[in-house]
Amino acid sequence: MDYEYLLVEEFDNYCVLTMNRPEKKNALNKKMRAEFLDFLARSNGEYHAVILTGVDDAFTSGLDLSEARGLDSTMDMWSIANNIYDSETLFIAAVNGHARGGGMTLTNACDFAITHPGVTFGIPEIGFGVYATIAGPTTQLVAPKKLVSQMVLTGKPISAEMAERAFLVNQVVEPDQLMVEAHNLARELTKLERAALAASKKGLNTLPFDESMREQGKMLTIALNGQIRESMNKG
Repeated sequence: MDYEYLLVEEFDNYCVLTMNRPEKKNALNKKMRAEFLDFLARSNGEYHAVILTGVDDAFTSGLDLSEARGLDSTMDMWSIANNIYDSETLFIAAVNGHARGGGMTLTNACDFAITHPGVTFGIPEIGFGVYATIAGPTTQLVAPKKLVSQMVLTGKPISAEMAERAFLVNQVVEPDQLMVEAHNLARELTKLERAALAASKKGLNTLPFDESMREQGKMLTIALNGQIRESMNKG
């Protein structure tokens, strides 16, 4: 699988998927989102695990704000998250740098997340006058409400250590150990029965947040942002 903005490196029964737009902090433009969806469709069940990371000092800054934002970009991100949730393959987020917006969405959708001190996690959408359409609901699925309120309503990022305490990530390790730990975990998973892993993941993602509940969250957030736009237009 050859892509412009994604790098795929294969190992025994797992692979590393690297977001590769260093000049834009790995921002998820339309082409990268399309490549993500293609990879997810092709790789479902092919690997025991996929390690998701970014080049240089960023995981991803989220959606590319230089492009026109609209319903298409929102639906793309929902599709990416849902495909990760519903994939038979396990996903490990190796969060190598700051994660914002869509970076939070990807971290939340993955089955495991590892990061290092100095990395921060943020949901900055309130600063652009909108509700965090995907990062908000996916963070609500995994973190305490007060922390999600802090992140969504202030837009201020949290530290890697706070993310670990809130179980947004599983582990905080030294920077030079990030990919070592991610590979170790992936290799551990390859020793287990793939069918059992897939069934167990399905069980974890069915209770308490199955696809129908995620769909409700998507429609609610789209409606909320419609109300925001209507209110601003009236003002």
